[in-house]
Amino acid sequence: MTDNNNNEIMIIKDNSTPETTVFQSYLKTLNLPSENIIADTSQREAVMKTLPTLLSTISNEDKSNANYLSKFVAASAIGLFDAALNYIWNEVIVNLRTKINYYGLYTFYDNAVGNKRRSEYSNKDDLSGIKDKTLLDTCKKLEWISDIIYRKLCHILDMRNQIGASHPNVSVINAYELLGWLDVCVKEVINEKPSKSAIVAKNIIENIKGLKEEIDDVTIQSLDISFKDLSTNTASALLVTLFGIYVSSDIPTIVRNNILLVSSKLWGYVLESTKYDLGTKKEFYKNNLEKDKEDLAYTFFEKCNGLNYLTLTEKSLTINNLCDDLYLTTHGWDNYYNEPPHS
Repeated sequence: MTDNNNNEIMIIKDNSTPETTVFQSYLKTLNLPSENIIADTSQREAVMKTLPTLLSTISNEDKSNANYLSKFVAASAIGLFDAALNYIWNEVIVNLRTKINYYGLYTFYDNAVGNKRRSEYSNKDDLSGIKDKTLLDTCKKLEWISDIIYRKLCHILDMRNQIGASHPNVSVINAYELLGWLDVCVKEVINEKPSKSAIVAKNIIENIKGLKEEIDDVTIQSLDISFKDLSTNTASALLVTLFGIYVSSDIPTIVRNNILLVSSKLWGYVLESTKYDLGTKKEFYKNNLEKDKEDLAYTFFEKCNGLNYLTLTEKSLTINNLCDDLYLTTHGWDNYYNEPPHS
């Protein structure tokens, strides 16, 4: 409970030993297991004494929405450290989802979800359908979290799955392990600010959809210079999103034209694997008889000088069709006057 004189969080002690608490005694009266259910008094006190300093680094605005941190404090005070670990992880996921919404849901879903299911994801509520590991992998891929933070969060996720309250287990979590995981949550997730590259990519995506006129040459040159400062992963994620917008239905012609202007400059800063992935998407549209998207995708590759990144199947079919046209035209009647320039 809280002492009104010094506002410190204190644990009520009785005449029983540290291993026996009022709560444990109550469990016994119900004929329920009471051993190794809750952490002993010294462990709970260690957490409670450290919490004020650690949580003081969080802004009041962020604290006002940190419901799972409140539940963490409650579980820690009782001594249910395995439940407290679950609440830490829940707070991590809630914060990452908020950051994803800020950076751009369109970008996230384009990189997290396969072609077949992409249409099922559009708003923030759909993030609940993304597995935690996929969420971490995609945030790392987009460089919305660093490689080190990614590794730390993967460790916490693994511990949550192995020794947290989410799955049956008999493991014991000590106070300092719990505090270490909380420290990562607070410093590396809640208090982490957006990167400059992510903000640049976010602004380009938001602004290009609202432009009513063609981007001028000076602006295109300025963008080209700014692309040099983007990491290849950020540039690749940006291109994937622009491609997705370009082939979408009901996109104004001026927006598509501007996307082509920007993408043709961005193309040179993108990972080779991303270019081939987009080529696979073009083939996906073809195989699903999405003629409009297939044609738009071809134009996108053509304007970016990237036709060589189409799949081998696509290129083989194109060459075969051209050979057939050339043969029929060459051996047809009136070919001298009517033959188009196939060869």
